[in-house]
Amino acid sequence: MNAQSPVALFWAPDRKFDTWGTNTVIYSGQKRTGKMDHLFDQAVNTPFYMFKKNNKRGWEFVGKARANRRTRDRILDRRQGVYQAPQWEMTFEPSCHFSDTITQVIAIYHQNAPDDRTYLTKDVLLHTLLGARPLSKAILGTGIVPFF
Repeated sequence: MNAQSPVALFWAPDRKFDTWGTNTVIYSGQKRTGKMDHLFDQAVNTPFYMFKKNNKRGWEFVGKARANRRTRDRILDRRQGVYQAPQWEMTFEPSCHFSDTITQVIAIYHQNAPDDRTYLTKDVLLHTLLGARPLSKAILGTGIVPFF
């Protein structure tokens, strides 16, 4: 099976996410966006680059993950207004355990940025630093952004 293009996963500190003490992370997907589910369900080789929001510095790279299995299905019941995001169990590898082009580019950016004056946005991270094609605000507003 060929490797898929990498995917960035973003989440804010107020979102439930963590099991940082282990190498397993539970990720909740988007409630109303089912078009990205295939990245988790069928593509074991898809590398997920995980970014956590720092309120002073912007988006910080924390590690890579691979999807293992779905632990909760998506529920969409428009008549009753019930929306529940699916959940996936993922194997997590902290950024300090490996080095690749993406991690090196982000590390160089943070080393060269003035301390509290530079806020790393999703657009700068993906388009300027990582060379992804320009993305719409609708895509950048989600927590799952494939690199094209």
